[in-house]
Amino acid sequence: MHTHAVEKINHWLTLLANLGVLVGIGFLVYEIRQNTHAIQSQTRATLYTGAQEELWKNMEFPDVTLNFQTTDHKLSPEEKIRLDAWLTAAMMARQFAWSEYINGNLDQTQWNSEQQITLLVLGTKRNRWWWKNLGSKALNSEFVALTNQLIANQPESRFVENVLAIE
Repeated sequence: MHTHAVEKINHWLTLLANLGVLVGIGFLVYEIRQNTHAIQSQTRATLYTGAQEELWKNMEFPDVTLNFQTTDHKLSPEEKIRLDAWLTAAMMARQFAWSEYINGNLDQTQWNSEQQITLLVLGTKRNRWWWKNLGSKALNSEFVALTNQLIANQPESRFVENVLAIE
């Protein structure tokens, strides 16, 4: 009789231990979800901060946006360096967004927005020349292939002209 009581107690202890494991797994799932949301939020915040920095730099140096256009004047060495630096930073930010997207930290809607920005940034003859001859050489080959596919057969953007047409 004593053996039967010990077996019954062991049975209940095993059941309680298994229940504890299930509760632990549930808690772990909850924590992972919370961590995932925190990472996604941090990714969005990082992209927002980068976008704000791009805009502030454009306000500080409006010639960068003006020099997207191929115009009658040649760029000075300073303008070329500033345009190259701005374009490099902008495309590195898009590459960061792409890497976060493929890692699941950025949703499709945000990634679509990043692709639209890429079309604006690489929307002119001058910037596409830069991308082909300089920018694409410094970035991840998969990102470069994706970007090349994105801009292929896209007409030139009228972004700068539209900005200048603001009344």
